[in-house]
Amino acid sequence: MTAKEAYELLDLCDKFECRLEFKKRLTEKLGTVDPGYPWNLLIYASRKDDRALGLIALRAMDRQIFAKGIVNPLGIVDSFWSLFCRLSGEWRIKMMRCAFEDTCSATVKRLNPYEWRSNRGHKYTDYREDLSEELVVPFRRDWDSVCAEFAKDDW
Repeated sequence: MTAKEAYELLDLCDKFECRLEFKKRLTEKLGTVDPGYPWNLLIYASRKDDRALGLIALRAMDRQIFAKGIVNPLGIVDSFWSLFCRLSGEWRIKMMRCAFEDTCSATVKRLNPYEWRSNRGHKYTDYREDLSEELVVPFRRDWDSVCAEFAKDDW
């Protein structure tokens, strides 16, 4: 079974109101055939507004998977923000409330490239570390609390 076929079966489950147990089995299969799982499942669930399926996707993630996005087998990355923006509007708001803590100050390290030439005239690129104090919005550390907050019926 391909990922496309599994998502088509999930569509049929919606149409014919299959039991959640069957959907769970399909999502387990997606975990083996979809390199973008569980992010793709979360996006799919948001488009269907299927909160039970969304919770399954979140429980299949952890903080690292959520924050790093998807790296496919060819090394192409879908960043956190590009994936986050694919969620439906209501789900984006809910995920902001669930996954992020309050703002705080933090020291942010950025690597800034600079070019230089050797004595022989060869061009090289190196990096300088730039540290700055900034206001940030960190991800929650406890992923179980993210899932618990998502499961609350306060949408």
